[in-house]
Amino acid sequence: MQQPSLVESAKRDPEAFGQLFDRYFDLIYRFFWYRCKDRTLTEDLTSETFYKALRQLHRFEGSDDDFLPWLYTIARNTLVDRTRKRTEEPVEILENDHHADNPYYHVELRLDLGLLLSELSEQQRQVVQLRFIEDMPVKEIANVIGKSESATKSILYRALKQLKESGVKGGLGS
Repeated sequence: MQQPSLVESAKRDPEAFGQLFDRYFDLIYRFFWYRCKDRTLTEDLTSETFYKALRQLHRFEGSDDDFLPWLYTIARNTLVDRTRKRTEEPVEILENDHHADNPYYHVELRLDLGLLLSELSEQQRQVVQLRFIEDMPVKEIANVIGKSESATKSILYRALKQLKESGVKGGLGS
């Protein structure tokens, strides 16, 4: 007899949701951290995302592999909702110094990464973040944003081209 998936277990037993929380907490936390760079706000948004996921878990119709893209969708919507509520304090992507040793993170010009990325569309920013900060493969990024791999590569290519035209010498590890 096959073991039920982790998501199916969590649907029947809210205590099992803790395993999903433990597995994906760091990814969702970093998703918000790179956009806010405010510990309290990042913690609030992360908690809110998991709370929404727990409340809506009964509606989730997918495999364990589909759970992370669904969770990122909730996170993205939570950020949009919070940004709309706090229009006087926009949430933006900012550089995080402790990742400066990540080879994909280096930007040769001493320009503010947040300023550069703010020139991109929200979808382009998300793809660049997931690829070069989260080091996520294109296939997974495609699942997160709900696009094909080729469409995701296109989005990434256009974003990198736009960043290069904006003055990022050498790109983001392209």
